[in-house]
Amino acid sequence: MKLLPSTLLKRATLAALVVALSVGALLHATSGNRAISRMQKSLGSATAVSLERFSPERTLDHVEKDSQYLRQWISTNLARGCALRFDLSLCYRPHHRILIHQNRQIDIVEICFECDLIKFNSGQRKIPHAWRQPLRNLFARHGIPESTEE
Repeated sequence: MKLLPSTLLKRATLAALVVALSVGALLHATSGNRAISRMQKSLGSATAVSLERFSPERTLDHVEKDSQYLRQWISTNLARGCALRFDLSLCYRPHHRILIHQNRQIDIVEICFECDLIKFNSGQRKIPHAWRQPLRNLFARHGIPESTEE
């Protein structure tokens, strides 16, 4: 049986859509893995690590941690394979951050718990659902409240 050109076009379009969606899902999943790898790499050469809650004017809470502690915490608590979807939310006002001090630079992981966004060496991304509570717990465990109020 011979297929009509319109049927062939529909099938080809559907196949292309399935491939595009599969590749897109894979790229989102690897972006979470990539973020974890980048943080781990940055922590590998860190001289100090700080957890902070801040306002635009000043630092409200500050806790120094060992880089090995944070590397272990990331390995244990941040699930791999999670999607970090690009997000352009206008409400992005981070009040929490992880400062990774290196010899001549500081890498900053900014976190906005109000709109569940994270930023580390790239545009702001939606925090994967599996990462939200562990990140909140990381700060709370060290006496840093989730609240943005001073």
